[in-house]
Amino acid sequence: MKQLTVRVYPAIGHLRLDKITSRHIQQFINDLALNGKSLKNGRPLSRKTTVHHLSFISDLFSYAVKMEMLTDNPCKRVTVTKGEKKEKDIYTIEEVEKLFQILETAPLKYRVFFTLAIYSGFRRGEMLGLEWKDIDWNNCVISVRRTSNYTASKGIYTDTTKTKKSQRSLKFPQCVMDLLCEYKDE
Repeated sequence: MKQLTVRVYPAIGHLRLDKITSRHIQQFINDLALNGKSLKNGRPLSRKTTVHHLSFISDLFSYAVKMEMLTDNPCKRVTVTKGEKKEKDIYTIEEVEKLFQILETAPLKYRVFFTLAIYSGFRRGEMLGLEWKDIDWNNCVISVRRTSNYTASKGIYTDTTKTKKSQRSLKFPQCVMDLLCEYKDE
């Protein structure tokens, strides 16, 4: 929260609460989106950071409305522009073929991990959260039900997936299942 106040207070903190309009907040949010820089590394701010700032301001106004200091939250009329869609970096067929050639001589655990990653598109945490019980060997289906994460404060821990839609099942070719079976038996 303190990192949010560093930008919010200089921008609108000098104004009386009942004098701050949607236009003031919109100007601040637009400036943040266009010119805002990370205080740590100087890189442009993400859209998510801009949304956090707007949410912080909105919470203050919601509290003022609740306490009957104001009748309206001006943040309701403020929008955060959508950022540019970045094109995802994906491997070409040739790059994947080269990776599989390199993996032929790699230890089995690396072959399994990268083969599964290439065929599935699972996130790293989803891959690390897989358990043997998530594999339906008869139907060649693997289900994502949890993720494995790490933070300095918690260490390694298992959690639910990023979203409900992230819980999914995918069918795999027999060659992937055979590789998994070989790894399981090792």
